[in-house]
Amino acid sequence: DPQGRRRGSRPATAPEAAAEGEAPKAPRRRTRKVAATEADAS
Repeated sequence: DPQGRRRGSRPATAPEAAAEGEAPKAPRRRTRKVAATEADAS
């Protein structure tokens, strides 16, 4: 949703991604990558 985008968060689920007009796989892959990066940094 627009509010989530303003906060800089990624779509957490495929339905949310589809609602934003994005392919479900891409947000999920991006989320996993970001999670790995955050785990790396901490």
